[in-house]
Amino acid sequence: MMRRLVAALAVVGFLAALPLMHLALAAPMEQVLVCHIDDVEFTVAPDTGEILVSSFTAHVIDVNGNSVPAHEGHGDVVVPTDSTLVAGDDCSTLEGLDPVLKAQSELEEGVPE
Repeated sequence: MMRRLVAALAVVGFLAALPLMHLALAAPMEQVLVCHIDDVEFTVAPDTGEILVSSFTAHVIDVNGNSVPAHEGHGDVVVPTDSTLVAGDDCSTLEGLDPVLKAQSELEEGVPE
């Protein structure tokens, strides 16, 4: 009888806490410096569909760590912690930037070339 009561209370406790789990998962993280690609000029080769980047600009922004995966998905990169770059600095020469990925995301979002 006691085991059933303990088991029932455990299930009730779990179900009561379930709606609050998103708060722990979405808790704010520390701020992170990201090299963010601003503008990318590109064309799409009509014969191959290849994205050809002619130029792009990028600057350092200070973002919540939760947003880093979204930025990386658009070609941005995290600024190395040993870098002297600060928010607002030009970072267009930072290794790892992917302006083609940024152009792809703009095409998918319907941003004109």
